[in-house]
Amino acid sequence: ALVYKHYLLGTFEEGLKLVPELEEKMNFYERNLDTHRILVFYYRIAWLHFGQGNYSESIDYLNKIINLKVGHLREDIQSYSRLLHLLAHFELRNFSLLEYLEKSVSRFFDKMKDRNKVQLEMLSFIRKQLRSSNVPDEKLLKATQKNLIKLANDPYEKRAFLYLNALDWIESKLQNKTLAQII
Repeated sequence: ALVYKHYLLGTFEEGLKLVPELEEKMNFYERNLDTHRILVFYYRIAWLHFGQGNYSESIDYLNKIINLKVGHLREDIQSYSRLLHLLAHFELRNFSLLEYLEKSVSRFFDKMKDRNKVQLEMLSFIRKQLRSSNVPDEKLLKATQKNLIKLANDPYEKRAFLYLNALDWIESKLQNKTLAQII
């Protein structure tokens, strides 16, 4: 619960201080934890790292989620993990890898039953950004922001912003500030 609070408030550094103890407890209670809880913990830890600008560490946790063989369990977290994974690689400027990953995420989304417009909008942003010569492309960021603002007012799409704080991330890019400063 405390990690989630830091995730929501943007107090990523404070949240990351809790991670070693959380991981210790996860290891101790490993046999009693279900895969669902593990996915949620890893995702929130990945977000804390992402928000703090520790993109490589974020990728490490996201890879744990992506590489877990859990079938259709928590497809939502699996899909948001893949999107956050793309954004972390975007932040690290791993563009040659990003092209491959974008195609992989597209295939994953095509197989999904429950995808939403926020996910598709962010995937579209990455696709367009890969074709742009400006990194990040301010015009593209503003257009994506405009589309996401519309989606944030849609009752069916609001839940997506609890998993992927895309609006604040875009704002951080436009204002050249950290995600924590924007939140």
